[in-house]
Amino acid sequence: RNLPPQYAATEHASRLAAAEAVLREKACGPAYDRYLRSLRAECAALWHDGRRLCDAVSCTGRPCLFRAHPLPLPSSGGGADG
Repeated sequence: RNLPPQYAATEHASRLAAAEAVLREKACGPAYDRYLRSLRAECAALWHDGRRLCDAVSCTGRPCLFRAHPLPLPSSGGGADG
């Protein structure tokens, strides 16, 4: 598979597109759509099961390097009191 331990949504989409292209090239027949759905579901399950990186970008423009995690809510912008 050559998958990194964690990867961002863009990498996931790129690898999924490559896998779909191989399936399109090699497969045909009445079950094609079912296998395409199965491929998409399995790839999504692998990604969501601990391989998904956080998609947040820091104020310096660098991507977060941690697994997907809840992000803090934006502050209401009133200083220390809220």
